[in-house]
Amino acid sequence: MTLTKISLLSRMQCGHKYTATQLSHLFSVSRVTVLGMLRALVDEGQLQVTRTNSRVIHFTRELPESQQSGGVDSRAVATFPVTRNVEGCLSNYDQELAARSRLALLARDRCR
Repeated sequence: MTLTKISLLSRMQCGHKYTATQLSHLFSVSRVTVLGMLRALVDEGQLQVTRTNSRVIHFTRELPESQQSGGVDSRAVATFPVTRNVEGCLSNYDQELAARSRLALLARDRCR
């Protein structure tokens, strides 16, 4: 897999901490190459840098702005339209429940 900004960001999960060494092993490139790409992404504001001690630098991908502010998720979920309209009183409801209960018990007994 070739190392590009898009491929690097797509492999990094939001909120997880990564080191340059981890990412260099993931892409099979040198640590210096990954560090240059990570620094460019930090300058663009797409990554954050945190230091846990003097030697280890972690890079964290930030949440998109729409999710940081508590906005609506941009992904939509497809659902079927509701086409059933129930008018009047329900009939044979107890018989339907009893039939489903018997079917569930039969399936449970067959699996034993």
